[in-house]
Amino acid sequence: MAALAVLTPVLSTAAAAVFLLLGYGLQLAGAQQPLAIALIRAGRVAGAVVVPAAAAAGTALVITAARHRATARHPQLNTASLAQAHAAWRQALLERGLLPFLRRQLHQPPTPAPPPAQRNTSPGYGSPDFTGPSPFPGLTPLPRASTQAERVPPCHAVPAGPEAPPPVSSTVL
Repeated sequence: MAALAVLTPVLSTAAAAVFLLLGYGLQLAGAQQPLAIALIRAGRVAGAVVVPAAAAAGTALVITAARHRATARHPQLNTASLAQAHAAWRQALLERGLLPFLRRQLHQPPTPAPPPAQRNTSPGYGSPDFTGPSPFPGLTPLPRASTQAERVPPCHAVPAGPEAPPPVSSTVL
């Protein structure tokens, strides 16, 4: 029941806002007039539900707060007996919990620290060619060029033949 008292005003407000915005937006656009009128009516009905739902939720909140308020009818606690009980609890905690634990720790040999984990810093390929295991077993890799000059063809290299374009000069005018 409490969830209903909270959710009804919130959801009704959200629905009213959405319906009214859509309805008035469609009405201003001049499209879908029957739908716009229906959305405006639905928004007004949802807005009319908000008022009594919020009033009922507020009333329920006030009644619940009045019913469960703190009263001064509780008997006063005896501070002397409270202090005595606290001291007894601390003594029992010391004798039954802390001292047996410390005695067990004194009679056990210290455990050595675990060795540091080995780090594998190798990325799995060699240097300087950065070759590694073949991702496709059974296939042979292509031959590699041995120097930078062999890897990059010169800029003025043009295939020879009748269909080849004339060579382009690399000088800037």
